[in-house]
Amino acid sequence: MIDIDELEQLVKTRRSIRQWQEKDVPEEVLKKALEIAVNAPSGMNYQGWKFIVVKNKEKIEEIADSVKNRIRMFAQWPEAAKYIDDPEKMVENAGFFKKAPVLIAVYSQIYPSGRDGVYLERMSHDEEAKKMKSWLDLANPRIQSAASAIAYLLLGLHAQGLGSVWMTGPMQAKGDIEHILGEFEGYDLVALIATGYPAETPKEKKMRPFDELVQFVE
Repeated sequence: MIDIDELEQLVKTRRSIRQWQEKDVPEEVLKKALEIAVNAPSGMNYQGWKFIVVKNKEKIEEIADSVKNRIRMFAQWPEAAKYIDDPEKMVENAGFFKKAPVLIAVYSQIYPSGRDGVYLERMSHDEEAKKMKSWLDLANPRIQSAASAIAYLLLGLHAQGLGSVWMTGPMQAKGDIEHILGEFEGYDLVALIATGYPAETPKEKKMRPFDELVQFVE
């Protein structure tokens, strides 16, 4: 069993990395991290995830360009100037992962639950059912399961000296990315992970006080 202090050190030293060395990442390193990821907890152990590993530079660039194009469209909307301080900077930064040695696309399968059918029928005439379903939707097991696997993946990569960044912004180009990588029936793209050997040393991140985040109830 891993020493708890070693685990704490691993977690606390992980950082989001956005610049990488032009160095190949061996397949066995990626496989080891993904082996850890697929052993993450999932709702009812349904393991509804799929990881697509991309090392082809042209394909990574194509994905980055598709994301940048969508963000450019977003930045041109009149509403963007109202809510975003610098829309053009968003466009400039959107494809930063173009030079990542590896891109891992995370797909998630719809969570099979009979209770959804119950709520679907019940909500048409029961306000309490609507309320309960809204609460349940806040804890989407499909996304929670994928998130747990991603967290394990990031730690598995970090433990082997890689630096990664978990991205959900590219989901604005979900359809374009799925067209590039392929569509898998019953699965949806939910996140992208860019990884490689770090070419930067990120600053120590400021953490909120523990007592502000954790409360014990007697």
